[in-house]
Amino acid sequence: MSKKEIKNRLMQVLISEKRFDSQKIDRVLENDLYKVIKNYMDVDREDIRTNLVLEDDGCYVLRCKVRAKRIKIFGVL
Repeated sequence: MSKKEIKNRLMQVLISEKRFDSQKIDRVLENDLYKVIKNYMDVDREDIRTNLVLEDDGCYVLRCKVRAKRIKIFGVL
């Protein structure tokens, strides 16, 4: 095996160890985000969708979609 092949194999092993139950994490993220976002927007719990993905380089990407009925108006900050 070449040095490059060994490095790639090691990267795959490390990435596979970072795998997780993405549906469970998504539910927890959606719940936590709802608690924060509801202070600023008029949203229902089911209006928040997340997607957490583990990329080939071992980094996570979080995508979040929120459908808000309105933004709450605040005074001058």
